[in-house]
Amino acid sequence: MIWLQQMIVTRECAQNKTTRLQHPRCLRAGAKEEEEVSPGLLVQRDVANIMQPYFAPDGLVTKCLDFAADLDHVMDFTRLRALGSLFSMLNQNVRNVIVYNNNHPDFPMQVRTM
Repeated sequence: MIWLQQMIVTRECAQNKTTRLQHPRCLRAGAKEEEEVSPGLLVQRDVANIMQPYFAPDGLVTKCLDFAADLDHVMDFTRLRALGSLFSMLNQNVRNVIVYNNNHPDFPMQVRTM
């Protein structure tokens, strides 16, 4: 386990995570970037674009982290743990939308519904 000081986990770290959500984890060997983008990657990009304003310096995520830091917690509160939980939930939501779109190819979830 890696321990990071509170000062190391910055807003830019959170914004980097949403930026990484827009890109595929890896390219197949010999694959070209201009190939057709998978529907799953399109969902990832849509969610990242939707969430991007919330990670602004004075955005909702920053305000929630500051508010949560002042509350009493059973465990020690760290921004890293809170952001890790947030991103786990976001990743699960992306997977849920992808599964929904695969199960309903005639009417996939629209961006405005996400």
